[in-house]
Order: sequence, then structure tokens, then C-alpha cells
Amino acid sequence: MIETLKYNWTTIKRFHCKEGYIDKWTGDMSDDPENINALPYSLNSFITLYRLNDGEWIERLKSSTKSSLYDDETRKLFTATEIFKR
Repeated sequence: MIETLKYNWTTIKRFHCKEGYIDKWTGDMSDDPENINALPYSLNSFITLYRLNDGEWIERLKSSTKSSLYDDETRKLFTATEIFKR
């Protein structure tokens, strides 16, 4: 299941796996989804961040991991940790 959630001032996509989940956030590089409020300015340059089970947000994921997020069968067969660490 893929879910869109309100998170602080923004929204994130949550990819539920066999066990656990992976979150994805896309926004302006000046912002951080952990901030309570959005910043009043924008760099007009975007970034995508990922995190495993409410862990630390990171920028880089292997392309195979990114494509696995949108594959329902893969998410049913593997835990979020297994997919994230591919």
C-alpha cells in the first residue's frame, strides 16, 4: 500500500512493506521535512529524501531501491529494511 500523509507542514509518501515502511519526500532544497514550518523562501531547486521506519532522512538511494518502492509484489515479499539496504 502507498499512502500520502500529512507530516509537519508538508506531505510525504509512505510505502508499506511486508514489515515496516519507507517514506519519500520531495521539496525545495532550502526546506527540511523535519522543520515544524516551511521556510519563507525558496531556492527553486528540488530534492528527494527517503527514510526507513522514521529514521534519518537521506538523499541517495540506489535506482533499484527506488523502482522497488513502486512494485507492489516486491513490497509484499520483502521488509522495508531489506529493500532499503539493497
